[in-house]
Amino acid sequence: MFRKVAAPVTFTLLLLAGCASGPDVKVDADPSANFANYRTYSWAYHAAPRGMNPLAYQRVRQSIDANLASRGFTQADPGDFAVGFTLGKRDKVEVTDFGPYGA
Repeated sequence: MFRKVAAPVTFTLLLLAGCASGPDVKVDADPSANFANYRTYSWAYHAAPRGMNPLAYQRVRQSIDANLASRGFTQADPGDFAVGFTLGKRDKVEVTDFGPYGA
């Protein structure tokens, strides 16, 4: 009896797991920018933006810091480039370009 129930349940769970999608990550950068010259970065904001969970903000920021450090970047103010992120569900994301940062 257990096998008759276990096989369809397992199949259904695997099927549903295949339907799950990861986050939709998009990056926008100037294709002519020479990132080989960039060594330092700064944060676009130093505290969790209004409405963002402060704990989630710190965890994501620490993860980004660790990832950038593993790639040889160091944090400086001002940096060669600025890092910012957003969390949460959005129907539409708006980005404002402030021109060349640190140039």
